Amino acid sequence: SSGINAKYGRTKGVSTSEFVGLRSKMYSILLADEGEKSATAGVKRCVAKKFFRHAEFVRAVKSRGEYEFRVQQTTIRSKAHVLRTVTQSRRALSRYDDKRFILSDGESTRAPRTLR
Repeated sequence: SSGINAKYGRTKGVSTSEFVGLRSKMYSILLADEGEKSATAGVKRCVAKKFFRHAEFVRAVKSRGEYEFRVQQTTIRSKAHVLRTVTQSRRALSRYDDKRFILSDGESTRAPRTLR
């Protein structure tokens, strides 16, 4: 590959062997050199690095909605200049996408406004 994406893109020039996209900003890429690259919006990076592998993304997609991966993460929040430790329980990996609907074939999708 050549060009700016080969050097500075998500995979830094390494070709991909598989892509799994669950929803916006939540995906996993299996690289040709056996590495993985993933993005999990709303989940802290240290939690995602510890628990999420490409196989979990594949399992979430193939489950037809029955699979849901929940995580607990702790974060520090400030409210009125008072620091607090907050523990959150989040639905981390789920096939459900609030911006798209998966049709009965399990692969095709539609935006909500086009289902009328």
